[in-house]
Amino acid sequence: MVGSMDVGPKRGLRAVRDGLERSLRVIAEIDGAATTHAPEESAEPADHDAPRTAPTEMFVDVDRASADFTDLVDAVRSGTRVVLTERGEARAVMIDWGAYCELNYRLAHVQAGYWSAWRRGRFDANAFSAVVDNLLRPPTEPRPPTAGSDPESSVDQ
Repeated sequence: MVGSMDVGPKRGLRAVRDGLERSLRVIAEIDGAATTHAPEESAEPADHDAPRTAPTEMFVDVDRASADFTDLVDAVRSGTRVVLTERGEARAVMIDWGAYCELNYRLAHVQAGYWSAWRRGRFDANAFSAVVDNLLRPPTEPRPPTAGSDPESSVDQ
């Protein structure tokens, strides 16, 4: 189903594929812009005055984290994601509270979008991809109209 029109399984799956491909491309661009530090480099203090275009990651062993806790909190405040590791495996992540709230907001919208995309026993892939696409775009970027929707109406309904 696209909008209220049955387009068949082939076209419906193609719409899902295209939406996921677009989402993955945006995620790859964001991840490609992020700088990742190796665990050995994590002892260096974060440069608080440097402008950041994407979050960076810092890997810190759990045993060392308590000794460096104040520095880690400062790094988190400056936008760095601190990954706590144990024997080389990631165990937890420290992120800024605003980023945490934004992640929860996006997760809630994706979950609500998923369940609202089920209509009359059928999954509306176009409606769900519009929800995901809406969350991946910056707030200032215009939203494209979806198939079968009124261009004047909002995607979030």
